[in-house]
Amino acid sequence: MNGASAYVHHVATRVASGERLVTEVAMAKNTAVAACDHVVDRAGRSHGGGTTEIMNEIIAKQLGV
Repeated sequence: MNGASAYVHHVATRVASGERLVTEVAMAKNTAVAACDHVVDRAGRSHGGGTTEIMNEIIAKQLGV
């Protein structure tokens, strides 16, 4: 379990036990989103990052731009 998932799990466990943790839940959500952004960015790079730019070049060539 990485840091982000461990933190989210920890906060979720505390909430499930009845604690009111509005700030911690918001922080856990932001932590999870940041971790997801990182993973998606890494996956995009390893599977041909820059494909949007390549597709735009193809479109431009087809439109004669």
